Amino acid sequence: MNSQIINSFRDRSLVAELQIGVSSLKIAVMNIRASDQTTDLELVHAITNGNAHAESELVQKYQRKLVAFCCARSDATRGLDFAQQVWLKILPHLRTGKYNGKNVMALLCQTARNLVIDQSRRASEKSHSLDNNPIEPASTNSQCPLAQILEAEEMTAFTDCKQSLLDKEVAVLDGNEDSPELESVSKPRIYKLRHFAIRKLRDCIRMKLERGA
Repeated sequence: MNSQIINSFRDRSLVAELQIGVSSLKIAVMNIRASDQTTDLELVHAITNGNAHAESELVQKYQRKLVAFCCARSDATRGLDFAQQVWLKILPHLRTGKYNGKNVMALLCQTARNLVIDQSRRASEKSHSLDNNPIEPASTNSQCPLAQILEAEEMTAFTDCKQSLLDKEVAVLDGNEDSPELESVSKPRIYKLRHFAIRKLRDCIRMKLERGA
């Protein structure tokens, strides 16, 4: 009976020790997080005051995580380039005091994500650009008359089809985003509108050339 009581006290004591250990561990983790946050705030404050060493320390602290994030969304080579571009965009803001130093990693990831999206959009626009379309006239030097006639037909079709577009579609094709027709159009909508206008123009030109009109 006495041994059972003793064992019971031992079990309770062990549970209490475990609970104390878990609580201590939680407090330690919270202190570490608070310490990291304070360090970021101090680093950003130092960068604002022109401390170049603080910039290097901040880059070193997050570079590996940032590169891993960028590589996961592109590849090893472009991931390094994206990471460098992120720092080139972020550090000037830190120097001017426009950022308070909270959630640094979230800021880096969001900036990297925007860069990846922008590059993907530009690559898509370039692949659909009229610059790569054979309707654009090249130099007529040393060309036979038939080639000049074909180019004239293509340019005529291009002009006719462009005139059939809406004013806002013409504005985005000409790169005139300050046009009155686009005042109420958001940036994402302008990108979609440009892609749609290019496709609409190309389809119109192809149909005209196929019909010989």
